[in-house]
Amino acid sequence: MIIYGINVVDELLRSEYIKDVNEIIFDKESKNKRLDELLEKAKGVGVKIRTLDKRSIENISKTTHHQGVICDIRLKYFDLEYLVDNGFNVLLCDSIQDPNNLGAMIRSAVLFNFYGIVIPKDRNTEITSSVIKVSSGAIFHTYPCRVVNLNRTIEILKESNYTIIGLDANATIEMTQAKHGDKVGIVIGSEGEGLRKLTKEKCDHLVKIPTTNKIDSLNASSAATIAMYQVFINLRKK
Repeated sequence: MIIYGINVVDELLRSEYIKDVNEIIFDKESKNKRLDELLEKAKGVGVKIRTLDKRSIENISKTTHHQGVICDIRLKYFDLEYLVDNGFNVLLCDSIQDPNNLGAMIRSAVLFNFYGIVIPKDRNTEITSSVIKVSSGAIFHTYPCRVVNLNRTIEILKESNYTIIGLDANATIEMTQAKHGDKVGIVIGSEGEGLRKLTKEKCDHLVKIPTTNKIDSLNASSAATIAMYQVFINLRKK
């Protein structure tokens, strides 16, 4: 996969994903000081480096927003078992199809200690270069996991003592009222339809985020951010 952008590559170089880099390509004509610093950092960690002209980089990356640096990386997914064994809090996506929402949720997940990102293989956007760009490289501090069956995944997490909280605008209790243990999974539904019926039934709690109700609802990434923040605060108090 080709990823791009100064912040994205900078986060990559500071993560354990550095071992999955094939090469990093820099714009040889750039006069950007940040890019020079990034180049020195890349040299310092021993990754393969090339320099090309701006037009060649645009042809490879298929974007003009590369900021003078692109990276060829082998993006990997982790097994659910790895997330469970490490006790990571988990964000579970149920039919999230907007790459911008997914990228924004991943960035918030890192800030609020939700390092497991569960993405079903069907009905969901994959992790793409645009998702990584929106996350500003935060994806490289998480452990994404692709699953075939989201509801079976929820069952496995519950068997491993996770509390599963689903966000539902029609729920009767608020996010602040949801009781949970030390390991939490938050399920966020699609931008238009929310959680699917069977997914709702699998959750330990369905909660809503109170608002003024002057517009329809929070978008998926905003709702996920608020929910993860609430769990983060609750766990800090323990």
